[in-house]
Amino acid sequence: MQGRFFPALLMASSLHSVSVFAANESNDDLFTLSMEELLDVTVSVSNKTETKINLSPASVSLFSEQDIASLGVTNLIELLQHVPGFYPVFNSVEGNQSYLVTRGHAQKYANTVLFLLNGRRINEDYTGGINYLIRHFNLASAKRIEVIRGTGSALYGANAFNGVVNIITGTESYVSVSGGNNGMIAADFALNGHLGELNWGLAGAYYQDDGETYHNIYDRLGLQTSTQDPIDSQQLELSLQYADFSWHSFLQRSAFEDYYLFRRVSDEHNQVQLENWIHQLGYQFWRQGGEHLTLSAQWQEGERQSLAMLAPQDNEEFVQADFLFGEQFKYQSLQLALEGAKKLNNDWLLSAGLEWSESKLPDGFVKSNYNLYGDLEWLENVTVFDLPQQRTVLDKTRFIRSAYLQTQTELTDTLNLTMGLRFDGYNDIASKLNPRLALVYQPAEHHVLKGIYGEAYRVPSLGDLYDEESGLTQGNTSLRPSTIKSYELIYNYTGSDFFISTTLFHNDIADLIGFDSGDTVALANIAKSNASGIELEWRWNVTESVRLQGHSTHLFENESEIKAQASLVPSEQLSPDNYMMTLLDWQIASQWQAQLQWSYRDNIAITDDHNTLSLLNASMVFLPAAGHRWQLKVSNLLDKTYQVPVIQQIGSSNGIAINELPSRGLAVSIKYSWHF
Repeated sequence: MQGRFFPALLMASSLHSVSVFAANESNDDLFTLSMEELLDVTVSVSNKTETKINLSPASVSLFSEQDIASLGVTNLIELLQHVPGFYPVFNSVEGNQSYLVTRGHAQKYANTVLFLLNGRRINEDYTGGINYLIRHFNLASAKRIEVIRGTGSALYGANAFNGVVNIITGTESYVSVSGGNNGMIAADFALNGHLGELNWGLAGAYYQDDGETYHNIYDRLGLQTSTQDPIDSQQLELSLQYADFSWHSFLQRSAFEDYYLFRRVSDEHNQVQLENWIHQLGYQFWRQGGEHLTLSAQWQEGERQSLAMLAPQDNEEFVQADFLFGEQFKYQSLQLALEGAKKLNNDWLLSAGLEWSESKLPDGFVKSNYNLYGDLEWLENVTVFDLPQQRTVLDKTRFIRSAYLQTQTELTDTLNLTMGLRFDGYNDIASKLNPRLALVYQPAEHHVLKGIYGEAYRVPSLGDLYDEESGLTQGNTSLRPSTIKSYELIYNYTGSDFFISTTLFHNDIADLIGFDSGDTVALANIAKSNASGIELEWRWNVTESVRLQGHSTHLFENESEIKAQASLVPSEQLSPDNYMMTLLDWQIASQWQAQLQWSYRDNIAITDDHNTLSLLNASMVFLPAAGHRWQLKVSNLLDKTYQVPVIQQIGSSNGIAINELPSRGLAVSIKYSWHF
């Protein structure tokens, strides 16, 4: 693995960095609130203004800092398991063969969900997703996480297709250390203070493990029968706030070795290294009540270096050495936004925004120890083919000019209306216009009904449009955005000790992108699909010391129509029809808490065994004194051996397709935290 340079990074960040502070929020422990109080908590992700979560014009999930700690999750993908309608199918290294299911729709790189850091998008434009350049996103500094389940393009634009996840940073001061099996060690901290009128915050996280050892694995090259999946990641954030100015800098580095890369396994050669910088600047002209006007900017830069063995040394083509192949990619983006909200009278709230962004790939090259642009002669050393004519993705810049407008009004004392419209103008594809409409009806104190309609899109990525025979894809500049029309009907009941939410949804999806086998194999709009289902979410305070909560999703239908001779694994083969998560929280005594988690899914058609999957996780928390916390966490409590499906076949054995990768077994860790 890479050298452990956490202390050096800490020094570097203090020279480099600075952030948009999260809004000052109450530090109430939501576990102690009644259900009515819990549903009075406000969120902003659903309409960019503070709204009570129970009355928000969207299906919204909220995770507080206390929720994240209680669940025992440390990274973003772990958290997504607890979002109704979401089912992350990610291997341990969050590799390119991973995918995310949202309401039955499966997509590589999670590029139909928009991820935000303090309200600004962090999806990159090469894939449109997140885990090509950002993996193992640590939640140590997360103050709260707000999630839209459903469309969000009318507010947020591209790739807010079937969900929006907003990670809001700004936790209180603390330090923690962890250790576990597989050589796992971790440490994270947050510090806050002020120098005169300057408020500052510094946070960091380090995680490393040696990986699990897997035996009897599939190796398409026939060279290995075992491998492991070590992980090494570091994360640093620095925030500054002076008067109405704010700054936030975020650095994340991660490294992965061995395991599978380019659908091949090689403990000697396989490696991926990722680095990402995000700098955010904000200025608040004013904020009073529900009104505000803010100016923000974000600069993002990501880099990916990889190397894998595609073929072993032989006596014919690769005589001198194993054939190595890798990537050298760099991504850059700049975003500017002017956003505000104004009350026109007591009944109308108008929200509007103007946004501009550009994104590009300064580097889009491959590397090898054989001459890929000659006669495959041996080069002795791994060489980057970085001449302009050797780019594997064209040197193009994407510009987007956007504007949105939204109105919210109380039609009556019990009926609220939200209407919104957003325009996104592109320099490389057709412009998009997306509407939204939501009615929220509260006929009685404990009952809420919502009817929601939204349209959204996934824009063709820079890779979709401009890849040039990179061995990954061949681009097509004539691609159209994938689109979705979404219909939701929601009923919420909130009692003093019980809450249940029922969401009926139907999605019509068009112009899905996949490979078209015509005269040449290239990307094209080749499919459409529709899915209908129901989401249930519940919380029940059984007694003063016992709580049950969870969620489940059931699909009534999930069907795709794919163009003849086209290549796309349909979502119904990648998604389970039923998946759920249930948690039991038990306050054993004033200083002791326990939690048991049970997750279940039925079969995924693409897997070899078509089996259902049921997993148990458990944790125990000890609070010896104010500010001190010990947590024992056990994942995969029964040490169940299972495989994770992949979105693209990794090979075949005896004529049988291999569509799975090994996943980790029992994991035990203990964590000590001190909040001060």
